[in-house]
Amino acid sequence: MKNISRSLCFIIPMFLARTAWPAVAPLPPAAANRARIETVRQKAVASYQRGDYDQAIRYYEEWSRLDPKNPLVLKDLMWALRDRKYTSEAAAVAREILGLRPKDPDALKLLGRSSEAESADRAQAMRRKAGELAVRGDWAEAAALYRELMTQAPSDSTIAPKFLSCLRRLGQFQEGAAVAAELTQARPQDPESWNWLGHMESGLEHGDLAVSAYQRSLELAPDQPKIRVALGTLHINMRDFDRAIAVLSPLSGDDKGMAKAHVLLAKAQYWKRDYAQAALNWSKANQKFPDNAEYGLYETKSALYQLQEAKERLKSTALSQKQSRALEFLSDDLFMQGDMPEAQRLLEESLKTMTPADEARALKLAELYQKSGNTAKWGVIVNRVLDILPQDLEALEMKAAQLIETGQPQKALEVYKEMRRLNPHCLPALLGIVSVEMRLGHKAQAAQAARQLSAAETANPYTVLNTASLLYEAGEPRQAKRLLQDWLDDNPDHTVLPVLLYHGLTPFAKDPLLAYPYHMSLSVFEDQMRALHDAGYAPVTAAQVARWYYDRTPLPPKPILITFDDGRLDSLTYADPILSQHRLKATMFAALVNVEGQSSPGFASWTTLRQFHNTGRWEIQSHGNNAHRRIPTSPEGEQGRFLLNRQWLAAEGRLETEEEWRRRIVEDHERGKQLIAQNIGEVPCAFAFPEGYYGQQGNSNVPEAAPINLELTRDSFQTSYVQDGYGLNVHTDNTALLRRLIPENTWTGKDLVRYLENNNPFNRVYLQRAHWALDEGHPHEALRWLRQLEANGASPGKLLAEQAQLQFAADNPVQGRQLARRALAMEDLPEAAQLISSGTVPAWLPTYLYQRDNQDRSNWILDQTFDVAHTGVVKWSLRHQRGEYMHSNAPTVVDNAGGISLDIPLGLFHHFSAEGLAHFLTGSPQNTYSLNGGLQSRWTDEFKTQLQGGHALYNTNALALANNVGADYGDLLARWNQKDGPWQISARGRGSALTDGNRRLTAWLEGSRELVAFGHLRAAARLTYDDMRALSPNYYSPQGLRMAALGPEFSFPLRRNLELTARYMPAYAQESGRSRRYESDTEASLIWRISDRATLQPSYEYYTAPGYSNSIYMAQFELHF
Repeated sequence: MKNISRSLCFIIPMFLARTAWPAVAPLPPAAANRARIETVRQKAVASYQRGDYDQAIRYYEEWSRLDPKNPLVLKDLMWALRDRKYTSEAAAVAREILGLRPKDPDALKLLGRSSEAESADRAQAMRRKAGELAVRGDWAEAAALYRELMTQAPSDSTIAPKFLSCLRRLGQFQEGAAVAAELTQARPQDPESWNWLGHMESGLEHGDLAVSAYQRSLELAPDQPKIRVALGTLHINMRDFDRAIAVLSPLSGDDKGMAKAHVLLAKAQYWKRDYAQAALNWSKANQKFPDNAEYGLYETKSALYQLQEAKERLKSTALSQKQSRALEFLSDDLFMQGDMPEAQRLLEESLKTMTPADEARALKLAELYQKSGNTAKWGVIVNRVLDILPQDLEALEMKAAQLIETGQPQKALEVYKEMRRLNPHCLPALLGIVSVEMRLGHKAQAAQAARQLSAAETANPYTVLNTASLLYEAGEPRQAKRLLQDWLDDNPDHTVLPVLLYHGLTPFAKDPLLAYPYHMSLSVFEDQMRALHDAGYAPVTAAQVARWYYDRTPLPPKPILITFDDGRLDSLTYADPILSQHRLKATMFAALVNVEGQSSPGFASWTTLRQFHNTGRWEIQSHGNNAHRRIPTSPEGEQGRFLLNRQWLAAEGRLETEEEWRRRIVEDHERGKQLIAQNIGEVPCAFAFPEGYYGQQGNSNVPEAAPINLELTRDSFQTSYVQDGYGLNVHTDNTALLRRLIPENTWTGKDLVRYLENNNPFNRVYLQRAHWALDEGHPHEALRWLRQLEANGASPGKLLAEQAQLQFAADNPVQGRQLARRALAMEDLPEAAQLISSGTVPAWLPTYLYQRDNQDRSNWILDQTFDVAHTGVVKWSLRHQRGEYMHSNAPTVVDNAGGISLDIPLGLFHHFSAEGLAHFLTGSPQNTYSLNGGLQSRWTDEFKTQLQGGHALYNTNALALANNVGADYGDLLARWNQKDGPWQISARGRGSALTDGNRRLTAWLEGSRELVAFGHLRAAARLTYDDMRALSPNYYSPQGLRMAALGPEFSFPLRRNLELTARYMPAYAQESGRSRRYESDTEASLIWRISDRATLQPSYEYYTAPGYSNSIYMAQFELHF
């Protein structure tokens, strides 16, 4: 371009100067320029011949300057300018030539074409300009230039597509459609013309016309991926999904438009509900456009809908063919999605007709009814099972639970007894009997059943604990404590071995697998393993456990045995990296029927088991060879557990004999050991009972299955394992009944560690003894047990909660609430939350008393205390008292009194209280006051004292009040109770100085001994001395009264919340000035615990002494708001 510009700078002035030259013959050049001209001419000719027109033009210009009047030079310059496409400049030179030679044919010829050339140049300049505008995005101006060009050169096929492109960009589809239509008429065989018509009609939303145009284009040229994409888009927008799929399907993965085609195909297939193919194409679209969240959403939805369709197909097939496993999967999936009603409907539909083979599914439906609180349907479905399987122990157990839930414990008791009749070793039945007998208030029967339970599992600490608790509740506290102490004495080794049991693991939070609580999500499992490692637990193997029991080889501190059942692949593959990360080990109890390939492919092969065993993290033990299978147990096709049932031999039409049953079990045990030894290289020493059943529960046609299975298993293996709710073992346990805990699949790792700490059997014993001590009012003993609990590693939160209970028992709720809050901040402890709630509840304590003696004196008193506030540890209460005092020889006196009281705990073992009342008396008595204080001290759990003193009204009758008699008094009461023994001794002394100058001294000494534990029958003896210095007409004045009394007392529970207490004390009495005679003191009271917050205690007492008798009626009520 620089050369062209430079040439034009020389040419244009030269042309302007030459236009005035005359037309004369050229003059010969000067002799001096001739050599130079020849040289320049040769270079110009050579450059022109090479096609270097710019160089030729420069040489011709130089030649022209050297020889300006030579038309031949100008003609050569003209041709060079023409060939260089400088049309205007070439025409100017031609006119200059005609000025020298007016009829020069070459110049005339060139000028004849110059107008057309100039027009072409203008068109080319416009095209260049339009292109530049289009590149810059100035579509409107570009379209205007192209529109003009279309007018100037309608036959130019290159302009229309560019013009149409601009119109499409501008959205001017109407004009574009007209242009494209003309184009298709002009070029009907040109696919591109039809494409443009399709684009424009599509822009006008003329779907049918656009489709026709695109289809015509594809007929002319089928290999157009972009047009297929455009046509597919139109079909989708017009909801013609079949045609969209037909148009888009020929595109291959290598086609340029295929990325978008995946999206369009996926859309068409999705809306056609072909979810399988849609999911495939959404996946491919996601790979092409990984940042497009919408595509990911539709891929997921397609997969879900595909799954839903699959479920619907599975549901239809499963219901029509009653396929149990499919129905269980579908109901589990619905349950995990939170759609329990639909899960119930599915199972209901599958059980319209029921056969023995439907038992498991029917009981599953019953369990769903139980969880949803539908007790009516729960009972109906269980009864349907029992109609076809009347001896089904699992159904009977559910029946009993349903009867209890509906308030029919007596019927539930009969069901439990029937279960025991069918299986004398059925532990759920025995536990149920104990529970129901307690519910019915049959404590003696409950205690008897508890002893049977303890005899069934003598070494199980939790059975011992439960038995002791039941004995305690049944009124046998000494036997309960003796049972726990004996267990502690038998277990000086405080090593506790937790054994955990896991099954399937899944990375999916809503996996139907998790409908079963023994399966677990991977995240929960990982959290539990991390927590065990962080808490310092040391992994051990089943072989180490066997050596601990048999050879007393010590286990490491805080041992733990982590086990898995069945040989599942998900257990091994998911758990192993986590075990490795946290330096833990596990034992796999492999069900060899699965390993041998006779079950689903979700179980490990021998090769896989060897691989994991060789890591050093996995130990392989036995879960039986065929022991996990179900076997026929009747000619009707009923199925039962392998170990618990004699098998039905169809070929012989009979059940196995017991000897054949025994032999089959032994052979299975030995075959399992042999297979593991051959394939793993180690003989197994441990066995896990399938499902934890050995005959203690579950259906069995062998009543003695439990003891026989334990015997046979002990002969083949050193240890065997069952499941329970604790999974904690001690050294004195029965090695054939070691316990495993299935951690809840909702527990965090901290939850698991806390559970292991707080359910340590030693801790449970210490805790139980501490609770009993508190119930019996023995805080010193409770504190000692809590210290042992702390020393044995109970969780800090649990310790704080127990210390809070101790503070509440010491009537220090403020300190108790503070400790409970700290406990609740550490752990989710319901007992701590309950303490916080109960500690903030105010109480109202009204007491009504009426008494009448043989001197025609009577009175009634209403005394009320209402708790109002706590300031620090001080509890403040409002006090109100109203009494009417009547006498036949005096006017009635009414006493209205009001004031405040306070209570201050002084540590755990001392308590100070005080009250002040202002008394407003009617009639002649003067208004006065009373002020009283007291100190209660518990020096030991056996010995406590109560010291009181102050100034009070001598409000024994109307005459005393009318004469303004008051009293300053001091009172000391001491009690001693033999700990866990039958003896109780109490003594009391009271001295009063009356304001009328009289004095009274009262003292008594009493001892009692328990005769019969049940009913708490006691024999009591009491010596009394009561003396008033002088006789007074205003009140009862005993004169050296001495009494010796001996009689029975008892307390008896009438109902769970109703207890009767009575005492009858006949006495030999002697008093100065009176003859000796026999008197008595009779007392009776009833304690009615109306609710957790309300208690009513009515009582009656009739007291006689020489010359005096008195009847007292009283009712005390306590209400916590």
